[in-house]
Formats: sequence, C-alpha cells, structure tokens
Amino acid sequence: FEVFSRLGGGGGIIDETEGTSFHVFIDNCGLVIKVPRAQFTPEFGKRFVDFYTRVLKKRLGGLMVPGTILNLSDLNMQRMVDGRVRMFDKVLLQNRVETLKERLKKLLASGDIEGAKKLIDQYFHLQQALWLRGILDIDPKFMEKYGFILLDGIEQLVVVGVDGLRKDPAVFDPGVSL
Repeated sequence: FEVFSRLGGGGGIIDETEGTSFHVFIDNCGLVIKVPRAQFTPEFGKRFVDFYTRVLKKRLGGLMVPGTILNLSDLNMQRMVDGRVRMFDKVLLQNRVETLKERLKKLLASGDIEGAKKLIDQYFHLQQALWLRGILDIDPKFMEKYGFILLDGIEQLVVVGVDGLRKDPAVFDPGVSL
C-alpha cells in the first residue's frame, strides 16, 4: 500500500491527466491509477466494474494491459479530481505503458516511415483480434488508448483505454471485418 499512501499524499505522482472517463494519475513506480470522473462514476460502479472483471479480463487475455479494480475507500485517500477534492472509492489500477501516440511520434521524428506503417498494421490486427473475441472499441481517441507491453518476452500492442470497449452485437457491422 506504499503506492497508495504516496498517491494520497502526492509524493509518488509524476504526472496526471484527464481522460474521457477517468482522471489518470501516473506513479513513479510505473503504475497508472484511474479514478472515474464525475460523469462516469455512476456507470463505473453499476456496470463497468462487472464488465471489466467478468468480460474484458476473461476475453482479452494478452490483448489488454494488465490491471485490476481496487476499492480504496478504507484508505481515506483523497485528491483533486474534476475541480474538487474527492475521496477515492473504486479505481482501476494498470501498468504504465508507452502509448501508440508516443511510439509513433518517436518513429516519425527519426524518419522511420516503415516502422510507423508497421505500427498502424499492428493497430488494425489488434482491432481484428478484438472483434473476433466479440469486443468493439467505439472511442475515436485510439492514439492514447493503446500501448506496448512485454508479453512472454515479446513486445505487443494492447488496449490501455478500456472505457470505450463494448460487447454489444448491435454496434458490429459484420461487413467491416470480412
């Protein structure tokens, strides 16, 4: 719980940002702590936690950054989120990754166009793998929502931003994946 005590006191946080659904804190130990933003809090508590634990973690093994949902309410941690001090309840804890956006910037800055093309191919292969497992990403901000991890000694592109993932067959167009 050292990480969480630093989060509460601010000592271990090296960066933070506001995402679509989460206020994201990045710890100096390589952890990402995602606190649901005000507009996502009801959805997070009612449906997302169940969807994450029962669907995403089971279907997306190897396609999603390692993470877990923790209830921190007993730790009495609080930080500024959405302009007000909030006591933390359930949060999504994930490993820090290099995002697709960060990697693509590096490749383009070094003039590695072929490497950039390979990243785009990896992204579309990952989308296809998600579709085959019945999951669709509806969030258009894909550059920050995907990143790289080492899995069995091999670097792999995985989903990081899970709040845009859906399993609703009504949003699938079977013609797209053919």
